[in-house]
Amino acid sequence: MHLIVTYESMSPKVIVKGKVAVFIIATVVLLLNLSLLIDRIFNYLEFLGVLFVIFAGANVAFRSIDRRRRNAMNTA
Repeated sequence: MHLIVTYESMSPKVIVKGKVAVFIIATVVLLLNLSLLIDRIFNYLEFLGVLFVIFAGANVAFRSIDRRRRNAMNTA
């Protein structure tokens, strides 16, 4: 199921459930990472490492979701 949001000056944007799930998971991990940094369990370098993993993982997930959706649209 897709939610299509349109504005008069913009082309239609599609929000995919998978992207929302990836965003929510990344936000939760970021908040957990921040709380561990504040509690001094993580040092700053480990904090940056987790940020990089979040960024890279979300980027890969978004690209695979877009690729799958594009392939589904081309075959239909």
